[in-house]
Amino acid sequence: MTWDAVPWLKANFTKTNGLPEGYYPADKREQAEEEYKNAVRLLVNSAQDEDSKCWCEMTIQSSFLGLELNRTNMYWSILIRDGTYLNQESNVQLRF
Repeated sequence: MTWDAVPWLKANFTKTNGLPEGYYPADKREQAEEEYKNAVRLLVNSAQDEDSKCWCEMTIQSSFLGLELNRTNMYWSILIRDGTYLNQESNVQLRF
């Protein structure tokens, strides 16, 4: 197990679409995502409040689209960050 998914989701499902940014090692991403999916499936049946139950149902019905969107956001933020860095570096080189 890479992280304690069920308690974390109970407390944080309203933040970052319930996605645990940085709570697992990068090389364990696939395992962490499976644990996330399993935790959502467990919570949908055991949720005490309607908000978390509804969130779980929508997450499952969307085929865990939040995971794909998170990958896309990470891809673009890294690309933009690296592009900005490279652009800044080339500007510095041009000045000298």
